[in-house]
Amino acid sequence: MWWMMQCEDSHVWWRLVEEGLSEPPPEDLRCPQDGTEAIVAMRHPLADRVTVALVPAAWERDGKIGFRDQYFLEISSSRFAETLRSAKTYSWDEALERLSWFKDVDWEAAQRRWTRGGFTKPE
Repeated sequence: MWWMMQCEDSHVWWRLVEEGLSEPPPEDLRCPQDGTEAIVAMRHPLADRVTVALVPAAWERDGKIGFRDQYFLEISSSRFAETLRSAKTYSWDEALERLSWFKDVDWEAAQRRWTRGGFTKPE
């Protein structure tokens, strides 16, 4: 949960407060510029945006490492507790390019792009 605070001198600051806390800790309610206490504190829920991750595909056996530069792509939704992981692996550069497809999109749009992008099809 994002919190926006403002002091009487109209300084504005933002803090990300961990889930489960009903309000920011006392130190976050002090203006970072002059130390005065916030007179306004407003909650702003996180927007429904997809979380993206690169998951290393490396494996190790008998001292040998395979798929050293290969990654699975993974997207997840914090609101719906759903996760999708690619069926195939990608190099670092390919993975970064593919993950950029999910920049600033909600879960529904991400699911459509995931399906159209063929991420669930093995090589």
